[in-house]
Amino acid sequence: ITSQPMSMTVVSGSNATLTVAATGTNLMYQWQVEVTGGTFVNVNGATSSTLTFTPALVSNGGNYRVVVSGTCAPSVTSSIATLTVLPQGVTVGVKAYLQGYWNGTKHVPVPVAVELRSGATLLASTLVSRTTGMLSTTGTISADFSGVLSGNYWIVVRSGGYLAVGSSTAVAMVSGSTLNYDFTDAASKAFDDGTVPVVFGATTYYVLKAGDFNGDVSINPTDINILLNGYPKTNSLSVPPVE
Repeated sequence: ITSQPMSMTVVSGSNATLTVAATGTNLMYQWQVEVTGGTFVNVNGATSSTLTFTPALVSNGGNYRVVVSGTCAPSVTSSIATLTVLPQGVTVGVKAYLQGYWNGTKHVPVPVAVELRSGATLLASTLVSRTTGMLSTTGTISADFSGVLSGNYWIVVRSGGYLAVGSSTAVAMVSGSTLNYDFTDAASKAFDDGTVPVVFGATTYYVLKAGDFNGDVSINPTDINILLNGYPKTNSLSVPPVE
C-alpha cells in the first residue's frame, strides 16, 4: 500500500469517498467496516480502490479499512480510516436580554421562539425553521435546527406577544456546526434599531425591544398604551429602561 485511506468528516447528504493506493499484480480490494471492538466485516460490493457513499448517511459513520490482495501472497491490510457523518442542521446559541426582564445581573426566565429565515432582506424573508425554549437567567438559549443546510440565515427572536427582533445581517451557517450570536454587546447586532441601550455601571448593554415598555415583567394593555401614545420607533431613549 502506497497511500493509506484518510479519515474524513462530512455532513449527511453530501458524498464521501475513502481511497487507497497500492502496487502489485492483479490487485483485488475488499473494504471492511468495524462492527464491534476490533471486529471487521466485509462491506458488500466494496471491491475497488475507492469506497464511496452517495450520499453519506449518519448510519454510514464508522471505522473502515481495506484488504488488498494480488498474485503474490500475503494480502495486506490498510490502516483504519474513520468516517464521521454529521447530521444536517445547525445549533445557534443566542444571547439576548429582553426589555423588562433583565435587571443587569439576572434575567427572568421567559419562553421565546427563535427562527431562521432565508432571503435577500429580513423583511422579505421566508421562514426556514423555528424552535422554542426558555431564555435562561443568563439570557441565553441553545436553539437546535435539525435538517437545516448550510447557507445564510437571518436570526429572529420572538417573545411575549410575538414582537420580533432580527439580526442585523444574514449570518453564514454551516450544517452540522454550532455558532453563537450575541444581541447584547452592540447596537449593530439587531436589525432596524431593535434594541434599547441600557447602562449598568460602566457598561452599556443592548436589550431587545420585547414589548414590556414599563418594565413590570409583563406585556399587557399598559404597554400597548405606551406604544400607541407617542413611543417613536426610531428613538430608543424614549423607552423606559429596565429597572
